[in-house]
Amino acid sequence: MGQRTVLLSLAEPRASEQACWLADQGFEVLNAALLLLESLGDSANALNSWITKLDPHLDVLLPVSPGAIACLAKGLQNACFDQQQLRSMAWLCLGEGSLDALHRHFPTDEPHALRRLGGLRQRDLASLMKDPSTREWIGSRRLHLLCAQDRVEALQSLYPPHGSPPVSVHAVYRECWIDWQAERWSQLLQALATTQNLAWQIGSVALLERWQQVLDQNKQSAIKSANRSTSCLLSHATSALVKAHLFAPHERIIDRARALGYCGESRVVAGKQAFLGALALA
Repeated sequence: MGQRTVLLSLAEPRASEQACWLADQGFEVLNAALLLLESLGDSANALNSWITKLDPHLDVLLPVSPGAIACLAKGLQNACFDQQQLRSMAWLCLGEGSLDALHRHFPTDEPHALRRLGGLRQRDLASLMKDPSTREWIGSRRLHLLCAQDRVEALQSLYPPHGSPPVSVHAVYRECWIDWQAERWSQLLQALATTQNLAWQIGSVALLERWQQVLDQNKQSAIKSANRSTSCLLSHATSALVKAHLFAPHERIIDRARALGYCGESRVVAGKQAFLGALALA
């Protein structure tokens, strides 16, 4: 198993956390993070407006991604805010990745009766909000969506504050694309070009498409500059990617990868332990 190389197309800081964990399991890890999630909770005042009013009997927190949980935890830490209240709150998670992040950033010794995994095959917000058992579990409690800054307006239009259930939307992070230095990109291509047994974990369609955009731009640049060595390196790296075993939390990510020409075996998987088990079987 230790001979397996894993390419991570995840957002930071989750990508670095996953890379360290996989390295401890004996894998060679290539961190291809192109997106940084920056916490917005940089002051106690920004958090006091809603967190101090939460009640586990009246409110449910729903993070849209594992990154939302990590950024909320970081914001609380930066603001020297007591996290104990959120540890005892009711949480609803879209997928296993979010549940893992919740247990990691807001650990508790109490039974997890207030922490619910959506458990749907389609791990997306729209499906979860329509699920009868989920709506019954939420009941009349207010749902608090934790999301990126640029998604607030869209989610507010979809889920009004006085709907059923009532919904509040909170921005806990902003998304910033990462521009790589040429040296880092070259090192990654060299590593990809020489790998023989590649597994590729992709966190979202947006991350996949950004990767494809950067890859295509580098191919075009190599052609324009007539750089044969770089073109050759890109060709070998692309060949490894095309055959890579794909892992993603949603079927739609796999479908998009297929449309872009990546034809390796694939598996929908979420959560650390499930991913580790899938790697062992691949």
